Amino acid sequence: MTFPRIVATDLDGTLLNSLGSVSARTQQALRLASDAGAQIVFVTARPPRSVVPIAEQAGVTGTVICSNGAIVCDLATHRFTASYALAPATIRKLTAALAEAVPGVAFAAETGRKVLVEGGYTWPDVHDAAFIQEVDAICDEDQPFVKLLALSDRAHGRRHARDGASRRRGAGGDHPHGRARPRGDQRPRRDQGGYVRPALPGAGGGSRRGGRVWRHAE
Repeated sequence: MTFPRIVATDLDGTLLNSLGSVSARTQQALRLASDAGAQIVFVTARPPRSVVPIAEQAGVTGTVICSNGAIVCDLATHRFTASYALAPATIRKLTAALAEAVPGVAFAAETGRKVLVEGGYTWPDVHDAAFIQEVDAICDEDQPFVKLLALSDRAHGRRHARDGASRRRGAGGDHPHGRARPRGDQRPRRDQGGYVRPALPGAGGGSRRGGRVWRHAE
């Protein structure tokens, strides 16, 4: 049997569980793969500072690919072995175009080590508080950025309005498409992993997860 030489995996929604951590079962699987000679490589949109504690929990060493591929980081030294940053001229061009198209838009930028935020940008992750630096304008900062983020109050408000409407429909038992779903309805439903739960647990073919039988939606 031929074992893989490398196992590259995403983190959020893939390797991590719903609590954002690495389960004992997953840790065991990673150890087995490593013992078989495979190199474990995390490939994620997260910045290096957010990946290091996960790698420590999982017992993973070596190299991680972060920030959507913009940074390659050595876990042992925390050194960036490769970085593919946006040029300052590109940042200025992008921010000018977005500011013209979306009045009131605010920007933030990820450097890999810290986050630069403008006054109108609300950074959502409280765990990054120690790494946040407020600036007057992103486009005036002459340093490499690996990620540019934009936030519009107008779009943000519409999203919250939609979320609120969805919650109100959910509280009333409404179907996402506007049709009422009776309480206790056991018709097949698709979860985020693309699986459909049969009307009767155990009916039909599929894989058993969490004590229920699931079949993958075609």
